[in-house]
Formats: sequence, structure tokens, C-alpha cells
Amino acid sequence: MKIVLAFIFGLFCVAFAARADDLAGKVLGPDGNPIAHATVYCFRLPNPTPGKHDAPTTRSDDTGEFKFPQVTGACQLVASANGLGMGMLQHAAGDGAADVHLTHGTNLTVQFITEDKKPATRVTIAIQSFAYSEPGGGPVVSFRIPRGYHSPWTATTDENGQCTFNGLPQGGHVSFTMTDARFASLTSQDQVKLAWADQTQADPITLMPGATISGRATYDPGGAPARGVIVDACIDGAVIQSATSAADGGFSLRQLHTGKYTVALHPNQNLEKSWTAVAVENLDIAPGTAKTGVNLPLIPGVVLHGSVVSSDDHRPFAGVRVSLSGPAHPHSAASGEVVVTDAAGHFFARVPPGEQLVSIASDKPAAGFARPSPDHQSVTIADGAIGSVDFQLPRPTTVVISPKIVPPAPPPPAPPVPAPVLVTAQPSPTPAGYDPADAVTWQWWLYSAMLIVAGSAISIFISAVNAIRRVRKT
Repeated sequence: MKIVLAFIFGLFCVAFAARADDLAGKVLGPDGNPIAHATVYCFRLPNPTPGKHDAPTTRSDDTGEFKFPQVTGACQLVASANGLGMGMLQHAAGDGAADVHLTHGTNLTVQFITEDKKPATRVTIAIQSFAYSEPGGGPVVSFRIPRGYHSPWTATTDENGQCTFNGLPQGGHVSFTMTDARFASLTSQDQVKLAWADQTQADPITLMPGATISGRATYDPGGAPARGVIVDACIDGAVIQSATSAADGGFSLRQLHTGKYTVALHPNQNLEKSWTAVAVENLDIAPGTAKTGVNLPLIPGVVLHGSVVSSDDHRPFAGVRVSLSGPAHPHSAASGEVVVTDAAGHFFARVPPGEQLVSIASDKPAAGFARPSPDHQSVTIADGAIGSVDFQLPRPTTVVISPKIVPPAPPPPAPPVPAPVLVTAQPSPTPAGYDPADAVTWQWWLYSAMLIVAGSAISIFISAVNAIRRVRKT
């Protein structure tokens, strides 16, 4: 009975964790007022549906409200309405109401021309990404069509090579994509700056002739076609185009610009546990040319395995990403093959014979442990041999910084006390013909005169007092 209850409880937990909720919100204009009858697109992240398809859409009601039923996980919402510019909201589960704010809109007219300056007619152009910020600054809002979705915003060039996209955000940037095999793919250099105005007239965009690389992916030996294998065309470590092999193993990498290409298997951990292929490097491709016969024979190769453990107690680490770079994924390709360690800390892959560079791909490979030093190892594996590479992750070195006690600075020295200065009165020089006895004589006469004046004043005062008394008696 306990087992049954535990099983039912586990099913309930799984169902609760995977529960999908309705995603609801409002479409608001630049002034914050609700916008009725706006179109809202929901781009799920990641795309849960295999293949390429259109994003689900809905429309806001009379109060500006909209709803997508049963949405799980994160998504990007993009809204548009007549007379306004598009707005985007990044929304995750648990974020609450999903209110999308529209922007001030601009209508973009852009002309596409060929290399010889003639109009590029009947070319379907699609918006690939856009970015914008509110007037006066603020965070930049950016959106790019997620993998697996068609762009909802397309236009076809007319006889003058022109097309128009309405309702783009003023002051932003927009980039395009197109799938016309006559021309090379558009790049970031073809991005258009949008005006802070109702209309934007862009400079013409030149479409260059597209080149093609084609070949077959087969299982060797025997030459059986390898269906569903993704092949990359790379320049300087960046993927320019990808293609998936057809039922006969054929693939065609189209819309290529001029350059020196490497064609390699797209990194695939599951495929490369059983098969591998040597990349084809240094393919010089000229504008408008077609390079054929670039084949990728898939071979069992040789085994490369290893482990990732701790350096102190040799505890194995699961989930550590290990990058493999070699004949299958040279430096000229986009990236090396990445394998992940299992519960026992082991990793395994099949690679072509030759030199392999094996490195720890994560900055923080495991909780509480740092990258080893060195974080990569080179191993050369001969045909029929087995290669092994092991890594030991150290614990991060803890640097203890003791506080340094700095004694207080001594007080500044007292200013020196000046030595006492002895001042000696010096007699004034005696003028010529001066007799000190004359000074004494004049002083005696002065004192005598002062005594006479004082005596007279006293006598007058006494006489006045006696006179007043006699008057009172009578």
C-alpha cells in the first residue's frame, strides 16, 4: 500500500511540475493606455515543436487584454498594432501579468539592388531581429527570431527592388534574412537604423551573388547514405550556413559569400559516440560559384575517453563539459565537439586518428572546484589505438588576508623654543650743547607751578563753602 501511495504521490508531483498555466496580459500604447485588436505573437523558449513553424498568435480584446492558454516555461511576446511600433516582452513562468508596451512606429522603405546596381526584384525579405530603446534612454530591448520559427514579418521586392515594413520601433535597428539562392545571405553589415520619425528611407542594400558547396555524407565503409546529418560551413570559427543531409546523404550549403571555408559535422554528442568525420578545410569560394564533391565519409574512428575527478579525494564529477578539437573539429570550424561526463565522471567519444586537444569547457566545472592548470591536454591517437585523458580539479585556493595594523602617526615635533633675548636699554645720544642740569631746573619750576595752581583751587573751594554756610545762618 505504501508503494502505491508513493507512486501516486510521485505522479502528482510530476504533473504539478509540468502544469501549464494560461499566459495573460495587456497590450499598452506608448502612453500606457490599452490597445484593442493588437496582434500578439508567442515565441516559446526553447521551441517545443520539432521542425520549423509559425509562432502562435492571438489578438487583444476591446480592453487590450489577451491570453495564450496552457503555456509552460519562458517565452518572448511581440505585439503590433496599426499606427504604432512593435513592442517585445521577455516573460518567464511566475512573472505574473505579461503586459507588452508598444512603441512609436515608423514605416521602413528599403531598396535591394544587385552587384551591378540593378533592382533585385521578386526577392522575399524577412525581418530577422530588431532592437530599440525608449526616447531619452533606458534599457535596450532586443528580439531575434528563435530557432525553429518562421518570421511573421515578410515583404517581397517590387520591380524597383523596394519593399516596405510597417510598424517598426522608432530609433531602433532592424536586420533581415532571405532564402533566395541567387544571392549570398545578409549579414550584420546590412542592418538598418530606423529614424525617430513616422517614415524611414534606408540606403540601398546590395545583394551579392551566392556561392554553393555541395556533397554527400555517407557511412564508411560501404558508402551507405547518412541521412539527417547536420553539416556546417564555417569561416574563422563562425558558422555561416548549415544544411541537413537528405535521404541520399546529399547536402547543399547555399547563399555563401566569398571566403575560405571549412566544412565539418555539426557537433553532436550522440552521433559522435559512434561516428565521426574528418573536416574539409581551406575551401576557397568565389562569388557565385558552385563547389561540388565536398564529401564527408563517416567513420568509426578511434576511441578517446577520460575522467574528471577531484585532486584531493579523487571524487568523480558528473555533468562536466569537455571540449574536443582535432581533425573532425579543427580551430577553423565553429567549435569543438563537447561531451559531458557521466555519473562516474567518465567521458567518451569517437574521433579521427591524429592529434586531439582536450580541454575543460566550463569556467566553473563543478561546485566548490576550479579549473585545473593547465586546463587542456594534447594527445595523439594512432589508427586502431585508444586515447585517454584525465583531469583533476583542484579546490580553489583561499587567500587569507590578515589586517595590517598601522600604528598611529607620531605627533609633529613641537616648534623650537626661541632663546631668550636680552634687551639692554641704551642711552640716547646726547645732543651737542645739552646740559643735564638744565633739565633738572626746568623740572623743579614745573612742579612748583603745579603746586601753586592746586593750592589756589583748594583755597577758592574752601572760601565758597564758608560763604554758603554764612548765607544759610542769616
